[in-house]
Amino acid sequence: MAKVALSFEQKKAHRLKYIKGWVVAQMKVTGKTQKDVGDALGLTQGTISTMLAIPDGRKKDGRRINPDPLSVGQMLTLFELFGTEAEERQKLLTL
Repeated sequence: MAKVALSFEQKKAHRLKYIKGWVVAQMKVTGKTQKDVGDALGLTQGTISTMLAIPDGRKKDGRRINPDPLSVGQMLTLFELFGTEAEERQKLLTL
C-alpha cells in the first residue's frame, strides 16, 4: 500500500478521534459513565458528551464541536481515573 502524506489538519483530526475513542473505550473497560468522567473533571455529563462527540463533516446541523476538547491537565486526571499505565500515558501525550 502506498503511503499518503497527510496535512497538519488531517493529522490533528486523526489524533483527536484517537484520543476521544480512547476515552470512550476506557469508560467501557472500567465501567465508568460520562457522569463519572464529568465529576472527575468538574464538568457536567452534557459537557462530556459534547467533548467526546466526533465531528461529522457531512452533517450541516450547525452544531459546533470543539476541535481540541481535552487539556493536558484533564488528560492527566483521566489517566488517574482509569488507572492508565505509564507507557500508555506517554503514548497518548506524545501523539
